[in-house]
Amino acid sequence: LHSLRRRQRQMCIRDRKAKKVVVASSKFTSLKGSKKAFVGKWKKAKSVSGYQVRYSTASSMKKAKTKSTKATKLKVSGLKSKKKYNVQLRSYRKLSGKTYYSAWTKAKTVKTR
Repeated sequence: LHSLRRRQRQMCIRDRKAKKVVVASSKFTSLKGSKKAFVGKWKKAKSVSGYQVRYSTASSMKKAKTKSTKATKLKVSGLKSKKKYNVQLRSYRKLSGKTYYSAWTKAKTVKTR
């Protein structure tokens, strides 16, 4: 009986320590293609350290490249012209040495010129 109570107390302490960090997400307000590049803008989310933009020509996002920024605007250049790119966004937050991420947004399509 004594060991059972001690085990219950330990589980209780473990549950209190394992807090889940929820990171606020954002979404694109504008996504425009330009010559061999595209520019993405999004709304600022509360209490985030930065954002990641992932882009790929494949809809499955295979071989996708990721860019990180702290701003709410990002220009990605050095792309192929007249190609459609699938673009996703997520935010992240750094807390005590660990990085927590929101889910990726639904993919948006942009065409380069």
